[in-house]
Amino acid sequence: VYETLGYKPEEVMGKNITGLEFLSEKSRRIVTEKFSQRIPGVEMSPYEIEFITKEGKTVIGRIHTSPIIDNNGKIVGDLAVIVDVTELRNMQDDLEDKIHQLEVFHRVAVDRELKIKELKERVKELEGKNAS
Repeated sequence: VYETLGYKPEEVMGKNITGLEFLSEKSRRIVTEKFSQRIPGVEMSPYEIEFITKEGKTVIGRIHTSPIIDNNGKIVGDLAVIVDVTELRNMQDDLEDKIHQLEVFHRVAVDRELKIKELKERVKELEGKNAS
C-alpha cells in the first residue's frame, strides 16, 4: 500500500475500503456493488478499479478478495490482495491502438489494391474495344 499508493499500512488496515480516500466515486460504487454481490463463503472473481495515490496519480489495481469467516460461519471481514496492473493496462491500451491503426491501414491498402485491379480490368476492356 505504501509503495504503490503512498499510504502507510496503519492508515488503511481495519478500515472499510469504501470509506478510504484513495478510491474515486466510481471505484467506491464498483467495490460496494461487488461486495453486495458476494455470496457468503464463495470467493469472488478478481476485478479492477482505479486508485488515487497520495500524490494524485491514478493507479489501476486488480482486486482479489476472500471472506474471513469465523468458527460459526459468519463473515467477519475480508482479505483483499491488490495487484498494481497500471503498466499492464497501459500496454494493453497501446496495443489496442496499434491494432486499430493496422486495421485501418489494412482496409485502406486492400481497398487500394481492389481499385487498382478494377482499373486494370477496365483498361483491358477499353483496349479490347479499341482493338475491335
